[in-house]
Amino acid sequence: MINDYVLNCRFHKVAWGCYEVSDKLANGVIVGGADTGALIGYDATKFINGEQDCELFRKDKHTGAVKALDFNPFQVSIYLK
Repeated sequence: MINDYVLNCRFHKVAWGCYEVSDKLANGVIVGGADTGALIGYDATKFINGEQDCELFRKDKHTGAVKALDFNPFQVSIYLK
């Protein structure tokens, strides 16, 4: 196990992308689409190292579960949901 991170939701979809976009995010970003409608992003380096403060953002715009998401391979700073 790499990290034990407690959440109050379940993920329907997880995507890992944005590799080497910046020095701060050398291993990219892990984004999860949750059953609560939340979209949660994590710093992959911090997550791999077991750090608990690895959450980068949390968006709660959806009223239903986020069941699909992916990163745009041509514009690495954009993710699709």
